[in-house]
Amino acid sequence: MSVLVTRWTVEYEDGREREIRVPHAWKQDVPVDWEGPAIYRTQIEVPRVASLLRFHGISYHAAISINDEHVADHNGIWDSFDLDLSKYTGRVIDLEVKVTKNGGAKFPVRRVLSGFLPYVFHTFGGIFRDVELIRLSELELTGALNKGPASQKHRVEVEGSQISVDGNPFYMRGVLHWGWFPELGHCNPGPNLVREEVRKIKSLGFNTVKFCLWLPPHDYLQALEEEGMLAWLELPLWDPDPAVYDDPNVAQELEAIIRQYAHHPSIVAWTLGCELSNAPLGFREYWTAKIRAITKCPLVKDNSGGAEMYGGDPREFGTFYDYHPYTDADRFESLLDSLAPGPRENLPVLLGETNDHDAHRDLAELQSKMPFWASALSELNAKGVRWQYDLPGVLLRSEFAHEPGPAGHDALMERSKRRSLFVRRTVTETFRSKPWIGGYVVTGLRDTPISSAGMFDDWMAYRFDPSETASWNGKGCLFMVPSRRPKWTHGGNRPALDSRYVQFQGGKLYEIGFHSDVAEQSALIWKLQNEEGITIKQGCGPIVEVEPNVATVVDRLFLELEPGRYTLVVEFADTLNRWPILVCESAPQTLAQWELSEGVSVEMDRGGEQPKADIILWTDETLPRRPFWRECVIPTIGFPALDTDEFMLDVSTDRVMTVEALVQRYGEFIPLITRIDTRTYEESYYAVKTPQGVVTTLSVFAPNQPSLPESQLSAMGTVCLKALALLGK
Repeated sequence: MSVLVTRWTVEYEDGREREIRVPHAWKQDVPVDWEGPAIYRTQIEVPRVASLLRFHGISYHAAISINDEHVADHNGIWDSFDLDLSKYTGRVIDLEVKVTKNGGAKFPVRRVLSGFLPYVFHTFGGIFRDVELIRLSELELTGALNKGPASQKHRVEVEGSQISVDGNPFYMRGVLHWGWFPELGHCNPGPNLVREEVRKIKSLGFNTVKFCLWLPPHDYLQALEEEGMLAWLELPLWDPDPAVYDDPNVAQELEAIIRQYAHHPSIVAWTLGCELSNAPLGFREYWTAKIRAITKCPLVKDNSGGAEMYGGDPREFGTFYDYHPYTDADRFESLLDSLAPGPRENLPVLLGETNDHDAHRDLAELQSKMPFWASALSELNAKGVRWQYDLPGVLLRSEFAHEPGPAGHDALMERSKRRSLFVRRTVTETFRSKPWIGGYVVTGLRDTPISSAGMFDDWMAYRFDPSETASWNGKGCLFMVPSRRPKWTHGGNRPALDSRYVQFQGGKLYEIGFHSDVAEQSALIWKLQNEEGITIKQGCGPIVEVEPNVATVVDRLFLELEPGRYTLVVEFADTLNRWPILVCESAPQTLAQWELSEGVSVEMDRGGEQPKADIILWTDETLPRRPFWRECVIPTIGFPALDTDEFMLDVSTDRVMTVEALVQRYGEFIPLITRIDTRTYEESYYAVKTPQGVVTTLSVFAPNQPSLPESQLSAMGTVCLKALALLGK
C-alpha cells in the first residue's frame, strides 16, 4: 500500500522550525504578501523496492533536495508530479522542499496559472495536498498519472443543441465554485468536508459544480460521482499576461492538468479559460483541440463568456456556446432574446456564469469575529490584485457593523434575503422558459471578500432553505409566459411585453409554462387567492405531455379581476409555484390625463431650471448609474405595492440620486426610497421629498415609450405615482 507522508517541519524567514502536518499552507503564520521560500523538511524511510514520491499539489514553485543534494524543481499549483526514489532504495533520506508561492516578484499572479483565487482574496503557499510514497509495483497495478478516460466512449452525448448523460436528457443546473475555503487557507478541503459540501449543494437542487479557474482535489470529483452529480472543469486562465501564451512551463502544466483529470467520469464539460479576450487565436484553437483529443469530452469550449460579450477576436472554437449574462432582473428577458442562436450552428447553449445578487451580509458578526480576510491590517489582508476591496473600510465605518440594532440590521438582512431569492427565482424562470438554453451556472457558491452573492453565506450556512429553491432550481420549473404587446410609437411598432404581475382592471390571459429535466404527463392545478388568503377561483387544466428540456405551455388562464391584490398558486407534476398579482383600477392613461384625473401635478426635470410640482420625474442623464436589482438592497418602503419585488420590476431603473446632486439641486431632502450598495454600503436614492415636491428616478411609463408628457403610464406607474404622492404628504 502507498503511505502518506504527513509529519514535517516548516521554516519561515525567522529561521525557526515548526512541526506541522501536510497538507499545509502557511496562512497567517507570515504576512499574506510574503512569497517565501518556506522550507519544508522531513525524513523518509524508502522501501527496499523501487518507489517514487508523489506530490499532489504545491503552490507554486518547489525546489527539492535529498540529503542536501538538489534533485528537482517544479512549477505549478494544480498538477501533481513524481520524484523517483529508486537510487535511495532501503535508505533513510532527509527531504527538503523550498516553496515559493505565486503573487510576489518572482512569480507574479498574471504570469502563471493562478486562476481567480488571487482576485477573491490572495495567493496561498505551501504543500497543500498530500505527499504519497508509492511502490512502483503498486503503481503498475493502479496507475499513477491518469492519462485519459478509461474508454473511448464518453458518457456525454450531444445531438444538435441537446445534451444527454448516460443516455438521459440533461439540463445543467450549476453553481460557480471559486475554490474559496477561508477556514483552511488552501484548496484541499479533505474528504469529509468535501462530502458535506457536495450534499449541501445537491440539497438546493443543483446537479453540477463548475470549478471556476481552479482544480479541485480528485476526491471532490469522486464525491460528485457518488452523489449522482457532475462537474464542469475550467482551466486556470483568466486575464493572464500575454507572455503566458508562449511560456513552455505553462504549456507543460496545462497538459499535465488535462491528463491527470481526464479520467473522471463526473466531468461533463471543459473550458480552456474564462473571458480570454487577449488570448491569441492559435493558442485557443490548439488547446481546445488538445482537450478534446485527450478527454474525448463532447463539450469543450475555448473561451467561457465569449468574445461576443467580452470582446477580443470573435472567432472561437469548441462544441457549445457559453455566455456570462449579468444584468438587472427586468432586463434579462430582452438580453437573453438577443443571445438566441437563431440560424447559427446548432450547438448547446450554456450560461457559464450568471444570475448573481449581492446580499446584505452579517456585518455585525464579521465585526465581532474579524476574520483575517476582512481585516484592515495589511499583514493579514493586503489588497493584492483585487479590484474590489471595500469590506475592511465598511467594517470600520458602517452603522450595521457597530450599531446593528438601531440601524435596523436584522430587518435589512431579511429584506435582502427575500430580494435575493426573488432575483434568483425570477431570472431562472426566464432561463428555463427559453428552449434553446441547455443550462446555467449560478454565481456563486458562497460569499467571498469581494462578493456576497453566495447561495451560502460567509460561514457556509444556507442563505436559502432547500424548500425555497425547489420551485425553480429542481428538476421541474413553472413560469409565467410574458404577454407580447408591441407598442405603436411614432408611426411604427416597438417591441414590448406586458407586465407579468401587474395589470389594469379587466381580463388578462395568463399562460403558464413548464420546463423539466424529465418527461412529465400531468395537468395544471391552480387556485387564485385574495389578500386574506381565501381561494376565490380555482381550476384544473387538461392533461399535457411535456418532453424533457422542452419549455411548454401547460395551460392558459383568462382571469377577469376586480382591483386588489391576489396570489396565483399553480402546481404541475411535482412542482409548485406562486406569484403575486396586482390589479389596478383605471384604464391606461397618458401622463397629462393622469394629472388631471388625480389632481396631482407631475413634471419632468431634464436638468434645467428646478420645476415645482407634487412629483418631479428626474431624467437628467448625468446622474450616476447603479443597478436596481444587483449589488444592492432597498430597505422597507412603507407602501405595500412598492415593497413587493414582483411589482417593482415595472418601474425599476438604474439611475439614482446622490446626496451631492440632491443638495446642489434642491437644498434639502428626506429619503423615501433608498438604495444601499451591498459592496460599498454607499447610500443613494430612487425617491426623496424636497421643498419642490417628491423627486424620483423610477420609470413610470409603459415599456419602450418615450419620456414625454403624452406617454402612456404603466399600470404599476400609476400605482407608483399615487404611492409617492401619499409618501410626500
